[in-house]
Amino acid sequence: MNSERSEGQRRAASARLAALAERKADERIAEWLLKNVRKAELDARQRLGAALALARMIASHGEDASRSVALELEAAVGGARYLLAEFPSRALELAEVCEWAPELLRTLADLVWEELEQDALSSPASRVCAEYRYILVDLMRRQPSSFGRWRTPSAGPRGTRAPS
Repeated sequence: MNSERSEGQRRAASARLAALAERKADERIAEWLLKNVRKAELDARQRLGAALALARMIASHGEDASRSVALELEAAVGGARYLLAEFPSRALELAEVCEWAPELLRTLADLVWEELEQDALSSPASRVCAEYRYILVDLMRRQPSSFGRWRTPSAGPRGTRAPS
């Protein structure tokens, strides 16, 4: 009976140690990703990729995720908002991932959506067609009043129906 008990205690201790090691590894990875989000010498795609990976990590940990890491990510992305307009599709992906963990990343998701909306509304039509063609519908669904000057493809002149 004692040997069973001590074996159980050993397994429990091993499990706790493994969990602790995993948490430590996650903290190091999060720290490295955060450094890459802040590194000005990296290009926008790499920095947004690091932000996206870190947001995924935070979202996957749920309530166990570090609130301070989430706030640091928000500050890093907020300080480099121009990155979001350089790669709108990657920024959209970041916003969607942030919505998976609304208790930690809601403010960051809102920041990204707002930046994308502002860029789409202030960009010339050629840029909107090239950079935003796949995400305009997402932007319009999120904030329809901002895109009132644009009609959705199914909307025709008043009193008419779109062809079916």
